[in-house]
Amino acid sequence: MPLNPLIRGGVDVPILDGGTGASTAAGARTNLSALDEMAHDLLNHTGLTGVGDLTTTTHASINHSVVPATFFNIGSATAAVANGDLAAGDGTREMFWDASTAILDFATTSTIRANGAGLDLTLGARGATYNLNDVSNTTLNTTNQTIIGALNELVAGAASTERVKQTYGNDTGLAISANRLVASDASGGGANDVAEASATSDGPDSRLLGVTEASIPDAGTGQVISYGRVPVAWVGGEAKPANSASVYLSTTAGLATSVPPVTAGNIILLIGYVTDNTGLSATTISGETALVSFFIDGPRLVV
Repeated sequence: MPLNPLIRGGVDVPILDGGTGASTAAGARTNLSALDEMAHDLLNHTGLTGVGDLTTTTHASINHSVVPATFFNIGSATAAVANGDLAAGDGTREMFWDASTAILDFATTSTIRANGAGLDLTLGARGATYNLNDVSNTTLNTTNQTIIGALNELVAGAASTERVKQTYGNDTGLAISANRLVASDASGGGANDVAEASATSDGPDSRLLGVTEASIPDAGTGQVISYGRVPVAWVGGEAKPANSASVYLSTTAGLATSVPPVTAGNIILLIGYVTDNTGLSATTISGETALVSFFIDGPRLVV
């Protein structure tokens, strides 16, 4: 009977010719482990993309000294594994790729790092590379130190930067502090000069133009915000207003209040709503600020 052409090897057939190199059947069985290891080393591994069909135990017993760099094990958290050898327990931290896909699969850890104080982690795609940090930017300048958390923090804060503002001058003889309510200067200033606003009477001082973004020095210029979510300075001695409370121009120059004026001749001018009252004390102190959704064209009424 002819031999099955699919059967190779046999007694005395050298290993390199497909045999076991043994002269007896028992010896052939003994040499099978050597055959497995040597035959594996001689295989072309360039197309190897994964070892899902091998158990960790079986895989760990194979000599990978000739396995190329297209497949390797990342190793433990404290030491790299040389020559792609799979260390015990590291079967859940393997990295592999083929011509079209790169996969990082971490089952027991989620940290990717470049060890060393002077090393950056660089990501690259489409011919460009991006460093996760550099020598002058090693931490996030946000309260939240995670990437997603920092992005969420930036999105949440974006509303406070959506403002309409103009440049005005100050010719009052004194600096105007930041976060103060201002109107056109009726005391002889220039066409684009401002002074602190007041609801005392229905005059120029109550013709609100906005809130100072920063201090405006005497004889200098500065930005005045006429619309947006901005910090506004408060009068003192008032109960802390709740968030969403109405905000009015007060009779104290430059300051806001949640209590509309009641004296005859005063102006009740709605200028916005409280959006964040955390800057105010339980009993407000003059000059403290609350974040206000601010506008200058609210309804006005003479008391």
